[in-house]
Amino acid sequence: MKFGSDIDGVVFRCEVLYLSVINLLLGTHYSLKDIKQYDIAKNFGLDKDFVQHAIGAVIGSGVYPVEKGVQKYLSAIAELAESPIYFITARRPMWRNTTKAAVGELFDFDYEIIHTRYGSNNLDKHNKEDIITDLGLDYFVEDCGEHANAIHECTSFCKSIIMDRAWNRWVDNVEISRVYNWKQIYNICYQGEFDNKQLHFRR
Repeated sequence: MKFGSDIDGVVFRCEVLYLSVINLLLGTHYSLKDIKQYDIAKNFGLDKDFVQHAIGAVIGSGVYPVEKGVQKYLSAIAELAESPIYFITARRPMWRNTTKAAVGELFDFDYEIIHTRYGSNNLDKHNKEDIITDLGLDYFVEDCGEHANAIHECTSFCKSIIMDRAWNRWVDNVEISRVYNWKQIYNICYQGEFDNKQLHFRR
């Protein structure tokens, strides 16, 4: 079994800090429930460069809120996997070392971090679907609805899993597994591996 995951909005809850910075700078009172679109600038009608500045301040700090249960259950998934856990992120390459340090503090299993930006990975790919195809992943976790849909449509062999967030509730494809916590993700992987072993045994 090969497993991959996004980072922001799935492993780390950086969007909580994005809003804190934006609220501090603008004197606003935005909350997570106000985010209905993945693109925060479009969601609030803010200047894109301003939002990127806020995001950069958060990611550059290297200190992020952690999604509940991810350390326990992703470590358990790593024990089921036959390859490293692949973190595929759209974070800019300039944050490569900061990202690696934050992930390394949280997990002690084998993993790889792949950035989707042009020229920033040895696969020479710039979208998650192509990278997932090249790696042959069986499962991938996303919080972006557009990405979850694209992964489902472009990779028939990879189970697209979407972590429930206010900005992705428009996704209603029953073949994309909507989950609310990492225990549910672990259960999907565990059941999948059990079914595969049963099928192999019957043969």
